[in-house]
Amino acid sequence: MRVKIANTAERNLSETSLACFIFRRLVNLKSSEFYQHTWKYKPSNRVTLIWLLLILLNIHYTVAAEIPIKYEVHIKSDNDFFIPSLNQDQYYTYGQKFMFRKQINSSDEFLMTFDRLFKMRSGAHILTIELGQEAYTPGNPNAADYHQFDRPFAGWLYVSPSVSFIDKHRIITIGSDLGLLGPFSYSGKVQNYFHRRISHDKELSGWAYQIPTVLGINIFARFIRPLANLKFAEVTTENTIKLGSQSTYLEMGGRIRIGRFNHHTNSLTYHTSILNAEYKTEFYLDFSNHIRFVGYNATLNHGHNDEVEFAGRSVNNLQSHYSAGINIGLKRFASSFRYYFTGGDFSDIQGHNYGSVELTFRI
Repeated sequence: MRVKIANTAERNLSETSLACFIFRRLVNLKSSEFYQHTWKYKPSNRVTLIWLLLILLNIHYTVAAEIPIKYEVHIKSDNDFFIPSLNQDQYYTYGQKFMFRKQINSSDEFLMTFDRLFKMRSGAHILTIELGQEAYTPGNPNAADYHQFDRPFAGWLYVSPSVSFIDKHRIITIGSDLGLLGPFSYSGKVQNYFHRRISHDKELSGWAYQIPTVLGINIFARFIRPLANLKFAEVTTENTIKLGSQSTYLEMGGRIRIGRFNHHTNSLTYHTSILNAEYKTEFYLDFSNHIRFVGYNATLNHGHNDEVEFAGRSVNNLQSHYSAGINIGLKRFASSFRYYFTGGDFSDIQGHNYGSVELTFRI
């Protein structure tokens, strides 16, 4: 027993020392000659090292202490910057999202009312608080004349609380969005800061013509149900309805997972792992296809009239959304990278590609 404890201590010390070494290199990287020649215009390399450091720290933390998992912190970044062959700002150009999750009391009378309404049997509930910021730009954001833009500049800053009801047959989520569209979303300021200080791209002056400020309110419901489950493959339906002043749509589709994954009640895909003390490592690919029927999109329609060039254009009310991702889930840390292809907002706009990086910490 003493030998085992000593070996564990030595391994933890070794991992900690290696982690500290990598951290020091990251801190001093910008001042090094190597950085000046090789890393100056490759911020993705630095992100990769930080990602590896986080994985190493998670392994050390998991070995060092078996602390029960109570909360989940989830960070998601959408950006066409993540697609090397694209790397240009257009349409849905970026989104930054921070989510906090915790399991909530299953004996709450309000939640039990919904359990009876949905005929849910497990009484498992997860509360999610999401803070997000999104930016939308034309496909030609550097055009000299704003009349040449093929869609408006628009920003959306919001908070979104939701509750998920989970049993062995399905997941039902209900929630709302509350936020601001327009200049007070600060989406343009964040994008130009990123261009100026990180990607070293040209700042976009077209944000001066973004849609005006307005309050946005939505309510939504999402329904997830597994259809077929084999040992290394699973097919799931995913349907969402959203109604509100910022966005109104009905989305229907599904997802295929291939690899090593957990049941939907304890999985990285649906962020339900905090419901179970036992968590098996996940490593899988997934592919999704959704059809969206769009009733209203404030980032296209709000604030425009007959004198504005966008008013006479036909909004694309039927859109397709495809994605493919690679996912890794450990006990306290998980990460995903996804590639998205979405249909155009206007009928004469072609589809758009962008990437997404997700990091999840369970504490």
